[in-house]
Amino acid sequence: SQLTSAVAGIRGDARRRLSAQVAPSMKSEALSGPGRGPAPGPVITPFEIGVVVLAALALLVPGLWVYTLLDPWETHYGEVARRMLEEGDWVLLKWQDDYFQSKPVLAMWLMAGMMQLVGVAGGGGYSGEMVSSPLVIFAVRAPFALFAAFGLVITWYALARLVNRRCAWIGLFVLGTTPFYFFIARQAITDMPMVACLLGALACFALATDDSGEAPLSPIIGRITGLHVFLGVFTLVVGGQAVYYFVYFLRDPSLGAGMEHVALPYLALPLPMLAVVAGLLVWTLWLSPVTTRRSLFMLWFYFLLGVSVLAKGPPAVAIAGATCLLYIVVTGRWRLLLRVEIPRGILIALAIAIPWHVAMLLAAGTGFFDEYILQHLLARASSGAHQPHDDPGTFNFFASQIGIGMWPWAGLLPAALAAVFTTRLSGSSGHLRLFIGLWAIVGVAFFCLVETKYHHYILPAIPALSLLVAFFVSDLLAGRVPRAALACVTAAAIVIFIGRDLMGEQKQLIEMFVYRYDRPWPSDPPWSVDLSGTLAKFTVLFAITMLALSFRRYRAYALGAVGAVTLVWALWAMNGYMSAAAPHWGQGELHRTYYEQRQIHGVDIVYAGLREVAEDWGPDAGDYEVQSFLPDTIRPGQPATARLHLPGKDEPIALEGSISSLGESSFFIRVPENQRQVLREHIERGKTAPPSSEPPWVQVDADRLLAWQLFWRGENFWSGGEIFGRLPETQTVWDNYGGRDNEAFRAYLDEYGREGQTYFVITSAGRADRLARNIPREARDTVEVRDNSSNKFTLLSFEL
Repeated sequence: SQLTSAVAGIRGDARRRLSAQVAPSMKSEALSGPGRGPAPGPVITPFEIGVVVLAALALLVPGLWVYTLLDPWETHYGEVARRMLEEGDWVLLKWQDDYFQSKPVLAMWLMAGMMQLVGVAGGGGYSGEMVSSPLVIFAVRAPFALFAAFGLVITWYALARLVNRRCAWIGLFVLGTTPFYFFIARQAITDMPMVACLLGALACFALATDDSGEAPLSPIIGRITGLHVFLGVFTLVVGGQAVYYFVYFLRDPSLGAGMEHVALPYLALPLPMLAVVAGLLVWTLWLSPVTTRRSLFMLWFYFLLGVSVLAKGPPAVAIAGATCLLYIVVTGRWRLLLRVEIPRGILIALAIAIPWHVAMLLAAGTGFFDEYILQHLLARASSGAHQPHDDPGTFNFFASQIGIGMWPWAGLLPAALAAVFTTRLSGSSGHLRLFIGLWAIVGVAFFCLVETKYHHYILPAIPALSLLVAFFVSDLLAGRVPRAALACVTAAAIVIFIGRDLMGEQKQLIEMFVYRYDRPWPSDPPWSVDLSGTLAKFTVLFAITMLALSFRRYRAYALGAVGAVTLVWALWAMNGYMSAAAPHWGQGELHRTYYEQRQIHGVDIVYAGLREVAEDWGPDAGDYEVQSFLPDTIRPGQPATARLHLPGKDEPIALEGSISSLGESSFFIRVPENQRQVLREHIERGKTAPPSSEPPWVQVDADRLLAWQLFWRGENFWSGGEIFGRLPETQTVWDNYGGRDNEAFRAYLDEYGREGQTYFVITSAGRADRLARNIPREARDTVEVRDNSSNKFTLLSFEL
């Protein structure tokens, strides 16, 4: 009955608002001005937006680079992005010697673009560069933190316009200090861009359906309005891709496989894209001009949903569509269906989301459709694919994750949920609360119905739940919550129960965003990581401050204490907890140990043409520079061999030289003139040969790193792809996935092993003691543990 009463109040308010729009009263005319339409709502100054942006960045960005990337997702996507830079190909996603077809492209674009921006991994990176600087980790993670900051800013903006600034700041703070949000904000995985776009899209819908959405567009600078900004961004995103795809397919028309019936495959995609851009400009500026804030907000709504598809497929579209439709049904505001730019919006969303998918299909063939659409979208949703649990259940699977992922705000969540559906609400604030409540219901229900369940899948519902808590906190501060003491005592009890669970199972925090949940916390020696004491202190402080909220006279001070403790908790969790936990879920430090301790023997160079041979080794060429992380063992004067693999020759030409000097991240090989004589004929032919379209492939020849019985992706990223190089002797990955088994491992040592050379082996910690039985008998006594700082990975070495 209370829910029916609340909905009735909302619907009655909607009818009154609709009547006011159709026949404005003299009062509204006096407020808005004759013929100007409704007032545009509270004025938000650029200074305020700047402060909010700085606050969001200050919360989420510092310390991104402090702890290693986690296996397998961060390093998996990071390696695909690095391959983009190595091959200069921003369409075909590649992994080792195959295509990467399980996720859309946005995450990889973001990482590759940021790596270019900060100046790392240029051309794919030099040997050891991925472990050389914290800038690499920063570049991989920063775009995702920026998306999360955008989510906080758009949340603040919507609440400030539709409710008030106090509620806006509370909403930003609650969402920003919610563990699910701030942890995944600092992970290079596909979820945060999708959720930030969903958050932005639903904020735009809420702004569009408010009365102030009817206000006319106002100039920003001169005659430029927000519509011109939108059209500029849309044209840049879609038109820029069209130009790239034209050049891409023109450069290599063979990529248009399966499009033989099209005369020019490279025009099959760019021309329709440019036609859409031109059509939208004509439609929006002249045929049916956009003149109101409502229409502009809705254009951004569809734009952001299109971007969300590039981030992680259709979930955000499904949740946003169901939430908005359910809101219209519940409130009876059917006229909105005629005012939310559906035809124009569908065109915008498709123009953003579809082109890359078509380009990938043209370049990679139908295998992309089979793997991405059928396996990773439909199969995961309907039957369960890559299922981390044997029997994940439905609602109960995510209930515990919401508790942990929203600690300590989870303590107030039951009261916040009850408040939104049992209080008679009206006005913009009432509509917004109902809308957010419906978003929470749709989000949770959607992922309960999806068969495949990971802990972080529930993230799209977390902003809605957090904002409901923010509304409750705002009402609590204003004294509008009945039986507030009971709600606060209950919150303290919930906080204690969740804190107790976290103290007993500390890995539950990191398990919100990792792949497998059966991997142990590093509690045993020699690691002995125990954060339960810190968690206990936060539990006590949260319980005390929540109980203090029961006293109305001191509620403002108690709420300030809750906020202070929560901020400290968030900062410690993002940096202290992750610094302790991450090394045991990632391989970064072990790979750095390898690059510090390996011995460099020279370089392998694969030439596609002789012109480059003449330039590198001709009479006028100086010492040959090799970019590399410099190990502790390298010294000028050491012998170094340059092995040149020339086109048309089966065997490499070995030039014996020495290391002449060292740079900051390079060494120089000097080859005596008598050694270069074997290249005389090739150099003479190369002087008149045309330049090759493919640059030489270079890989440092050093003590090899062997990834044995390992398939966690980090081994590829941190080695910069060196363990899966172009030459047979540089392909040093063996596991029982895909047929690379122990027999192949032993066959490699028999064929390519060099007597007297040291080999480094990275493997799972549980398999480290099995290495000796799988290498030649004479090498077994030389096995040495080089780095076991992780409880899940071990770096060893042996000498043949």
